Amino acid sequence: MRNYSTKSRFIACLILITSASFVFLSFTYARYTAQAEGTGTASVALWGADSAIREMDVDVSALSPGGSESFELIVTNTKNGKVSQTAQNYSIAVETTGNLPLKFSLAPTGEAPEGSRFVDVSGGLHFSEGKTVAAGGGFLPHTASATHAYTLTVSWPPDDTGAGYADEIDVVTLIVNAKQAVPGGTQ
Repeated sequence: MRNYSTKSRFIACLILITSASFVFLSFTYARYTAQAEGTGTASVALWGADSAIREMDVDVSALSPGGSESFELIVTNTKNGKVSQTAQNYSIAVETTGNLPLKFSLAPTGEAPEGSRFVDVSGGLHFSEGKTVAAGGGFLPHTASATHAYTLTVSWPPDDTGAGYADEIDVVTLIVNAKQAVPGGTQ
């Protein structure tokens, strides 16, 4: 019995010493804090992008074999009179249902303003499943108003006739997809 009581006293003393060590160390442990104050302002860059087809729609209902029509497309980095504070990359896509044998060409009108770049349409428009995206996106700079004008020409080849096209309709859609350019990225 005596042996048991010595063991339990030893364990109790050990626990007591360990607890006292933790209490003592917690008082001697140095804690440092620092405080800083300041003011700052956060600002959000204004985004402005707009595009318009001057004719407001691409209506090809008057086209017949051998005919062509042109439509003007404007892409700008302003909206409601305010210039975008972020640079923008954009692409132009042309979609068609392909019901009629129409041919499409897209060409920039005039010169690109300084610091901007037109969509590269030198290779022509190549359709796949009724859709094409003009290669090499355009670029509009930040904080400087820029407007890019394009002419979309839709033509019907004169030798492509047939009774199967009678009363057929086609839908042509222009899509301008603009997104913020990565700061410091390539233009």
